[in-house]
Amino acid sequence: MYSNQKSLFLIAAVSLSPSLHADNLDLNLSNDTLGVRYTLPASALDTGVEFDVGWQYSEEANDAENIFSGGLHVSGSNWTEYSEMELKLGVRGIYSSPGDDTFTAIGIGGQVRAGVADRIGIGAGLYYAPSITSFGDADSYMELRIRAEYEVLPNADAYLGWQSISVDHKDSGDADLQEGFHLGISLDL
Repeated sequence: MYSNQKSLFLIAAVSLSPSLHADNLDLNLSNDTLGVRYTLPASALDTGVEFDVGWQYSEEANDAENIFSGGLHVSGSNWTEYSEMELKLGVRGIYSSPGDDTFTAIGIGGQVRAGVADRIGIGAGLYYAPSITSFGDADSYMELRIRAEYEVLPNADAYLGWQSISVDHKDSGDADLQEGFHLGISLDL
């Protein structure tokens, strides 16, 4: 069943990307996880706000897990003496139903990316939803991502990343939904 869900989602995501005018498609995977994220730039929406939608699938735990998310961000660049930094601040809505639990959360946070050398960059992102914005079976939610990337082509980066996605369940305490290293590509469309 989960194999069919993965196939259908990937086919729909790839076929919809041109019609959505997505400026970025990000794919990452490890032995146990698969992630897909589309980002629509502020220029496409003509509002100054970026929109992204994502899906993470994991077979790390006993049960397969799907995490769906969507976010709104303001973004911009900040120049330092040594490099350009890209910053995003905003909110991300999350829905998941791992095992017998179901939760939704609204996390606040952001992302930062800095070029450290020609064609080489590092990035990080953090989103946190305290109990006041976590619903269902969750008391809180947190996702942390770190990555090092290399510009293979002007519109394509390859990267090595690490992520930790955890939830504090109301009844069973803290649980890591996903944690570990992954490989990915980021394509500007």
